[in-house]
Amino acid sequence: MRNQRSPAGRTRVDQEVAGPPVVEEDEYAPPPRPPLPKIWPWLLLLLLVVIGGLLAAYFLIRENGNKKSSASAVTVPAVVGLKQSNAIKQLDERGLVPQLATGPSMFPAGTVFAQDPGAGTSLNRGSLVKVSVSSAAQISVPNVVGSRTSVAVSRLKDAGLQSQVTTVAATAAPGVVVKQAPVAGTRVAKGSTVALNVSKGEATVPDVRGQPASDAKAALQTAGLVPVEFKVPSAQPKGTVTAQKPLPNKKAARGSKVRINVSTGSASTPGTTTSGTTTTTASARTLVPLPGRRSEAVTVCYKLELWRRSWNQAEERGRA
Repeated sequence: MRNQRSPAGRTRVDQEVAGPPVVEEDEYAPPPRPPLPKIWPWLLLLLLVVIGGLLAAYFLIRENGNKKSSASAVTVPAVVGLKQSNAIKQLDERGLVPQLATGPSMFPAGTVFAQDPGAGTSLNRGSLVKVSVSSAAQISVPNVVGSRTSVAVSRLKDAGLQSQVTTVAATAAPGVVVKQAPVAGTRVAKGSTVALNVSKGEATVPDVRGQPASDAKAALQTAGLVPVEFKVPSAQPKGTVTAQKPLPNKKAARGSKVRINVSTGSASTPGTTTSGTTTTTASARTLVPLPGRRSEAVTVCYKLELWRRSWNQAEERGRA
């Protein structure tokens, strides 16, 4: 007997087996983007238009500026040699601004002696032009050395200069100019002062030895010399001139000094002591007065020795 299965137990091949449902997911694909428009040619065109406009504006402005500059340019006039007021007037008429400066020159005072820029230069209106105006005329100092004072002063006055005279000790004849400042040839402003040194001349030194100091000084001053007194120890009476320098009859410039040694009335010298009839000097030399002519001779020698020493000491003090 054949086994027969119930229909419920049969399964068809094409029958799906029962189970959980299968979920199928579909992938979402976004729609394709539309192609971008090609705008770079337009940007390039815009850039070229902007550049062209800028270039056109530049050349237009430049052309207008050149036209304005050519219309405002003026020629600098020549003002050298003109008075200051006339020079300023001419510059103002052309729209230029004068810049004034003063200085010494050979031109008369108030006259333009230089300008910058020079005449003929082209400038824009409102530009500065430097104008140099003479403060005073300059002249050359004449040479008056060797001239008499009156002649020198007259020559300086004729040249428009003043003079200042000072007398000085010099070997030239009295009243002769021995020096001037400024020196000849120097250019100075008109009205300047020239200093003149005028010689006092030479004098013969008088012999004042053996005279009282007051008389010796008066004699030297009368001769145009300046006495200088030095006190020295001497056996001669007090106040008597024992020596002088320069020596008598020498030529000396007036105003120069003459030294006179005036006795103090004492024969003692440093290192010398006197006691009774015996005198001891620095050289330990003893002079004893003897009766008769020999004693007188010793006394004269002693006085000469003292005079020599006092003169040497005075010379040393003078050099010091």
